[in-house]
Amino acid sequence: MSVGRKMFLGFSMLLLVMGTLSFAGTYSVVDRLMSQMAEATQRGVMDRAVGQLVSMYDEASGWSDLLETERFPLNNANDSVLIIDANGESAARIGELGDRALERFGMKKNVTTEDGRTWTIYYANSAIHFVGLFKYAFRDSLVFLLVGLAVLLTAVALVAAYVLARHLTAPIRRMIPVIDQLGAGQYQAKVKVDSKDEFGRIAAALNNLSAGLEQAEHARKTMTADIAHELRTPLSIIGGRLDYYQQSGRPVPPEQLLPLQDELIRLERIVNELQELSRAEADQLILQKEPVDIAELLGRIVEKVQLETEEHGLTITLSTRPAFSSGQPPICLGDRHRLTQVFLNLLMNAICYTPSGGTIEVTVATEPDDLLVSVADTGIGLAPEHLPHLFQRFYRADPSRDRHSGGSGLGLAIAAEYVRAHGGEITAESELGEGSVFQVRLPRNQANSK
Repeated sequence: MSVGRKMFLGFSMLLLVMGTLSFAGTYSVVDRLMSQMAEATQRGVMDRAVGQLVSMYDEASGWSDLLETERFPLNNANDSVLIIDANGESAARIGELGDRALERFGMKKNVTTEDGRTWTIYYANSAIHFVGLFKYAFRDSLVFLLVGLAVLLTAVALVAAYVLARHLTAPIRRMIPVIDQLGAGQYQAKVKVDSKDEFGRIAAALNNLSAGLEQAEHARKTMTADIAHELRTPLSIIGGRLDYYQQSGRPVPPEQLLPLQDELIRLERIVNELQELSRAEADQLILQKEPVDIAELLGRIVEKVQLETEEHGLTITLSTRPAFSSGQPPICLGDRHRLTQVFLNLLMNAICYTPSGGTIEVTVATEPDDLLVSVADTGIGLAPEHLPHLFQRFYRADPSRDRHSGGSGLGLAIAAEYVRAHGGEITAESELGEGSVFQVRLPRNQANSK
């Protein structure tokens, strides 16, 4: 059953219950009001008549003697009385009204005479009779009016409920085809957002999901193409060389196998980097955490790349801010090997994209809860549109750049995942022609206080 039908049936049941309760309540109130009108005006008259009647019954030998002597205590000729014994049989009646009319319109009172017998007496005079007739006539008219009005209002309400249910479920009906298209892989499908209520927010969330899936699908296809491109070059070189050696039929000198070994090493590095990146993204990376002196670690890394910076004509410096006058070094709890990979990757990128004569500044700053490592260079910089994609797999700001000189395009993605695995974050700022600044923020964990 559709949501619209469920809503329509729900509204219908609600209207039916409310109508029934309203009818029953109105009927009960009117009936009690009419009864109280007669009680308020004629109860004293009835009590006096019944009291006289019981007194005369006790003096006589029964109701028959009272009727025969015509001493029945009526106020006027239009009054009527019906007396019923304990067995529910009529014991006496006087007046023009019949038994059924008296039971229906008359006022009722139970009495006990001196002989121990119990009687039910119905009394009616002109006023009581009129109120009774008016009560039943008014009540019947009210029932007819309420039923007619209920039928009309129910019909109108059901139409309104149907229209309302259609209106409320219209956004859902518009979303269903889009969801079906998303399930079929058509991620460009979008829902028109024309409201700011819950349905509007759902539609906006669905559009965001569609955009995210489309972006993920594009990234998947791009990554597949990048992987194929990365693997094709070394495989082509290896395959071509092997074909050449095989066709030549001559012994292959060992030095001619060195290029093949280099390509195999490159293939192995790409596969290992992809495996590490996949583990990190799946939160399956195993970290061997220990207290790490970040300043000491960066000092060793700077020494390691010192020769290469000199070959490129660059100047590299390492500083801490502020000075650690307390003697406590900037220590965090982390995996020394993977943190080395992070900072080494950032420094190699800075060396690669900084022209001769430039500078690279590595700074370690201590904050109340974090350590902030900055790697700033005076290189070629990046355009703003490249910054959001720097840490994606195989992303390269210059697609035409030789991948042998520029790496596999996985370094920054791996660095970002390693930092995230340590509970930190990595960011980048850059201006085209002005250089770049990469910042790594790591939690201190107060490892040096142990």
